[in-house]
Amino acid sequence: MNISEVAQRYAQAIFDLSSTKEEKKKRLENLEHIVQMLNEFPQFRRFFISPQILLKQKLNVLERITLSFNDPQLLAFISLVLKKRHFEELAEMVKAFRRMVDESLGYLTVRLITAVPLDDAVKAVLRDKLEKTYHKKVVFSEKIDPQLIGGGILLIGNQMIDFSVKNKLENLRTCLLA
Repeated sequence: MNISEVAQRYAQAIFDLSSTKEEKKKRLENLEHIVQMLNEFPQFRRFFISPQILLKQKLNVLERITLSFNDPQLLAFISLVLKKRHFEELAEMVKAFRRMVDESLGYLTVRLITAVPLDDAVKAVLRDKLEKTYHKKVVFSEKIDPQLIGGGILLIGNQMIDFSVKNKLENLRTCLLA
């Protein structure tokens, strides 16, 4: 999953604004809360990206939404994103920011896609192996995809490890047709 250059730059900016680990974590939590709200209520997203609505109105609503965060820098950041018309990329910015925060805290987020949910014992073994390999605390982001038939896919940064039955059948099919 590629993050756009614009989203990466904004994520770096908000990361640089956050001086302590606690501030980074809290800011990430607040940003993820905003993205979740935008996903749950599409009318908010439409409101913020609509060219018919004045920037001043958008900033007033944004100020009310972020009032409970008590974080003027976060408000200034999102205001800048709105002013520069990059609000549609906010979710990407938050993903990039999450990666930066996780990296600074020594975490490695591993996306685990499986055909069926894995039991905790299997995940624990997998987590231990990955932590020994990467020398970081592994956090799983899980997704179920029945089309994989069995097995799964691990996404670690830009690396993909595909051990799904679907992939093995495709490889077998390719070999047989060659």
